[in-house]
Amino acid sequence: MATGGAVVGSAADLTIDGNFTALADSIADKVPPGGAMIVAQVAGDGMSECRATMQEIGGTVIQ
Repeated sequence: MATGGAVVGSAADLTIDGNFTALADSIADKVPPGGAMIVAQVAGDGMSECRATMQEIGGTVIQ
């Protein structure tokens, strides 16, 4: 069984302002109970590699 995960792009910008409640609300329904999430800022030219890597491990990328 693969371990799932998610990467959040633009939602991570909410952390810059310290608005963690808004960030949590915007992503809460995207992760199943017991699941994991990675919040990352990825440069535009790195997105294709990020998507490929996440797909290899059974993850999902949400921008």
